[in-house]
Amino acid sequence: MSSCHVRTRQILGKVSGSKCVLPNGKLLQKAIRKEPRQMSDSERIQIAIAFNRMKAAGLYDRIGFVHKYSGLHEGPGFFTWHREYLKRFELVFRRFLPLGSRLGLPYWDSALESELPDPRESLFFSSLFAGAANSTGHIINGPFSDWNIMEGTRRLVRFMPNMENGEVLNNARIDFVLEQTKIQNVLAAALPLDRRKLASDDQREQTRAASKMQSSFIGPERVESVGEGERLYAARELAAPIFYYHHPMIDYIWEMWRQLRQTRQQREQQWPPSYPDCYPPTHFIDAPLKELEPLTHKDAISNKYTDNMYEYSKRSTCSKEKWDCGSKYLFCHMVEGNPQCVAKLRIGAVCQGFEDTPICYEGLCLDGRCVRTDPDVGPDPKDFM
Repeated sequence: MSSCHVRTRQILGKVSGSKCVLPNGKLLQKAIRKEPRQMSDSERIQIAIAFNRMKAAGLYDRIGFVHKYSGLHEGPGFFTWHREYLKRFELVFRRFLPLGSRLGLPYWDSALESELPDPRESLFFSSLFAGAANSTGHIINGPFSDWNIMEGTRRLVRFMPNMENGEVLNNARIDFVLEQTKIQNVLAAALPLDRRKLASDDQREQTRAASKMQSSFIGPERVESVGEGERLYAARELAAPIFYYHHPMIDYIWEMWRQLRQTRQQREQQWPPSYPDCYPPTHFIDAPLKELEPLTHKDAISNKYTDNMYEYSKRSTCSKEKWDCGSKYLFCHMVEGNPQCVAKLRIGAVCQGFEDTPICYEGLCLDGRCVRTDPDVGPDPKDFM
């Protein structure tokens, strides 16, 4: 028997045939990526602790620099590059979870926020999950409020000044993607090099959809200089763990489309044509994944990722027969005649129009605001660190 390990050289156990047996006798299994609102409080706290321990060990920032200087965007390679990058990050991340845990990276289904009066006031942006930000954008509570940016000693900032620059995902947009039958309409050029080469209104619509899918509510992956100092306009800036909540959701949508629209064989063969007017050669199927060599985009459409490395827990749903989203952090609400799971709001949030619903976590919607009625808000991850 030989040792089985990940790239960080931490010994995980012994190889027996094709299986890895952990020191506690359990088999190492593929990770399950869950939406944070689906997790038990214990699982949610384990995720927060793992991120913090990985940050303290220096591995979070070290791996993050691979993306910061090499991440591929604005073309079909966006999906494959990030799939391989997330896989590698997750292998290291699992080191910091309890031995034998099947938890993987979380995925943030921001469509749960799409029906809220202001998604920024979701309970997701509270001490229980990603933390709330004050008027200057600084994260003031939650498990990541003490974090610095990757370069320097300045505190992490999440600055989302208004809803005009982006929006959360929504079910209509996700359904629009899943309805596509051509791969070039899914793995599209978000910012074509020559927009005149887009042959039809349909292609232009796919381009807009791809751009929104890759940008969405949490903004560009960069640090913007605004007056004095730096503000991270993006929760998606990879200095913040929410980057690793958002990108698995995009990967999940892509995988849902693959499972729905492609055969197993097609999933490992189909790729958009090599259009140099739409995106650079780094997005062509045989191009290497920069800083993730020797793998190519062809390698990254393999079924082995979801066969062996990870799988997704299904999105939260409810129905007229099952008026329950399975989470105390969600509630079932009628949207255009259809039941839909919606995120609850934090105390103090605007809830106008939802007065007769359980939209306020541990509170009630009174006079258009969430007012606390229950002092027990659940375990704060900070209490366990």
